[in-house]
Amino acid sequence: MTGAEPDSRRNAVCQQLNRASDSTEIYVIDDHPIMRDAIASVLRRLRGDARILEIGTLAEVPLATSTDAPPLAIVLDLNLPDAEGCSGVMYVRSNYPQTPLAVCSASPAVEVETKCIAAGANLYIDKAAGSQHLKAAMQTLLSMGADDAGGVERAALGLSKNLGANA
Repeated sequence: MTGAEPDSRRNAVCQQLNRASDSTEIYVIDDHPIMRDAIASVLRRLRGDARILEIGTLAEVPLATSTDAPPLAIVLDLNLPDAEGCSGVMYVRSNYPQTPLAVCSASPAVEVETKCIAAGANLYIDKAAGSQHLKAAMQTLLSMGADDAGGVERAALGLSKNLGANA
């Protein structure tokens, strides 16, 4: 092994870490333009330095992104034209395993929430929860780091109107 190999390996690791920390994008994936705009507006107020990407379908995600770095966070509508059930959550988790993920849905049933959390969502937000709850959820989402997104902390918002841990 030459002396240059450890340096090149160290440089590659440093580049990967820098890409992960350099991301300033947040994806809002929802097929309803008014809902996308509402969520994006809350995120812009909370994180003015972030670039909010408003995306209508999962198929548009690779086309909309401008960097190889994973996004800071993702807000995902459960019911998209190209996703069924929790398939959107599984798609996001497989492509962005360490990115904090909130599912925002008009499906308030407890079993839907439980399935989303089990599939890898960090937060479940009932769209009927109201603006203050949406803001609180977005603050929670943005405060999560990659370690939290990996499955350490799960929370729900909307059904009980409080943030609480879910198993």
